[in-house]
Amino acid sequence: MDRNQMEEFMKTFAGKLTADLGENIRETVKNEIAPLVEKMLQLERTIQTQQKKIEELQGKLEQEKQNNDIEKTQNEEERRRRRRVQWYTTWQKRMLRMKNKRKKRY
Repeated sequence: MDRNQMEEFMKTFAGKLTADLGENIRETVKNEIAPLVEKMLQLERTIQTQQKKIEELQGKLEQEKQNNDIEKTQNEEERRRRRRVQWYTTWQKRMLRMKNKRKKRY
């Protein structure tokens, strides 16, 4: 083999090697990497869905807190009103007793 034949053989061999390597890489990507990428995309979609659900639940939780605060405020107002009524009723009874005591004295 002379130098030209050797160079031609090397070019052909390198071309075949490159083609085989390219095919091998394509097969590896197709069989191993593509499913992993698909799985990553699926997980990303799942994460987005879960994030939306979390945001919805946080909104509901915030609404529940507001409703509970409103209800608590209303309950406190009702309790104050009852105490005032009770105090006033007690005060009226005391005044009536005092009035009756005065009447008995005279």
